[in-house]
Amino acid sequence: YLVEDPLFRVGAWRAAKGERFHLNSDSFQVVGVLHGRLELAHDQYPVTLLPGQFALIPGCLGRVTVETPVKSEFLHAQVP
Repeated sequence: YLVEDPLFRVGAWRAAKGERFHLNSDSFQVVGVLHGRLELAHDQYPVTLLPGQFALIPGCLGRVTVETPVKSEFLHAQVP
């Protein structure tokens, strides 16, 4: 992690083109794109994030799917 504190932690991640993974938390999460593009989806509500854009993911959503249509770098902040 870039930051690991009792209140929150922030990680920097790299993902190859075509990766698919899930974010799951009972608390909120924040995702910010540094390079590339992320596609977030929950049920029927897709969101595309480009470099410089951030998304607040409410904890009530549960599992959110993340896809990287291109090689991407992003930040992920959450409550431990």
